[in-house]
Amino acid sequence: MDHQAQAIHCRAIYAIVFLVFCLPAASPAPAQVPVRTSNPAPAGLTPILNYISLAWNSLTRSMTECDSVVDPKMSQASVLYIPADMPEPTSVRQMASHCNVDVEPLPITIHKLGELDTSQFHPQGLLYLPNKYVVPGGRFNEMYGWDSYFIIRGLLVDHRVSLAKSMVDNLVYEIDHYGKILNANRTYYLSRSQPPFTTSEILAVDRHLKPGAASKVWLLKSLKAAYQEYKDVWMKPPRFVARYGLNRYYGQGRGPCPEVEAGHYDRELAPYVGKRPFANTRTPEQLYQKLLHAYQTNLNFVYPNKILENFFIQDRAVRESGNDTTYRFDDRATDFLTVDLNSLLYKTETDFIALMKKGVIPSHGAYGTLAHWQARANHRRQEMMKLMYDPKSHLFFDYDMKK
Repeated sequence: MDHQAQAIHCRAIYAIVFLVFCLPAASPAPAQVPVRTSNPAPAGLTPILNYISLAWNSLTRSMTECDSVVDPKMSQASVLYIPADMPEPTSVRQMASHCNVDVEPLPITIHKLGELDTSQFHPQGLLYLPNKYVVPGGRFNEMYGWDSYFIIRGLLVDHRVSLAKSMVDNLVYEIDHYGKILNANRTYYLSRSQPPFTTSEILAVDRHLKPGAASKVWLLKSLKAAYQEYKDVWMKPPRFVARYGLNRYYGQGRGPCPEVEAGHYDRELAPYVGKRPFANTRTPEQLYQKLLHAYQTNLNFVYPNKILENFFIQDRAVRESGNDTTYRFDDRATDFLTVDLNSLLYKTETDFIALMKKGVIPSHGAYGTLAHWQARANHRRQEMMKLMYDPKSHLFFDYDMKK
């Protein structure tokens, strides 16, 4: 199998795996979250369950703990940034004093994606979240977008409903104050999101809440934010491609990402070492640092080589997809209408349809209309079948808009 055939085969396999996970879940009645019974676990499982239980605790972060602000990906001390329109909470003030952390307001109130140039933050820092959350661990000491879906499901199975709800509340807070669900809550992630599991997360937690007025208010507030994200992030350019009525990933921002590991861009930067406008560079790492500085200090800086400039656009898009950093998109991430993203948005649409038909939310107003959701879901399904489904192989493929 040649390289191109391998790439197509891998892309198809990935797409169908995601389809298996996402499209069946788009039925009008969301699948029930499995809940561990109260029966004693088999003896062999006890150490594993104990390990998981301890791991939840060790990976939980909050804005009152010093280790929450630390960023293993950056060499300089991190800053805690709070929304521009929010007074500094007492708990943050106390943590800042105790942990010797600088707290700064964001330069503007964020209303939509892309309002802030993330390259202009110096130093980069943590974005405030009001509730506790679980991090992946290792280099990743912040709350991530699509990682949180799987973490929330695990928390619910382990009967940690309060912590799972806190994470959904943080996602809603991100939509309200940062314009979207973030790749993660660091300033360098303000320009991109991640695969949208929002309604799935909300509904999963809601099924574990005690029925009543308080849980109904929580559900309506959360779903209103989910609609806002769907409408303002995913259904607007550049992520929404009107020609097809489908979606792609598109991480906004300029230049190389500041959070990458040393040497990550060496292969891409090597051909440009020692060339203008940085003729005095001798290594890819030197060029990387020069580029970072140029983008940080000059809002109008554009690297003269369009191939490299475009590479950074594609690199940010693949990071938004959650497939960072793989060769799934062959450095052309923005050219693809992807099966996974459109499957997840189809599920969002059918979730709202089901909720409106059940009378959980009104079929008009702050949540859109039933007719709107039905039209969007029907169009998406038809276009995915037309553009992405191959009847010969019975596989769905990402659609390449350039080829």
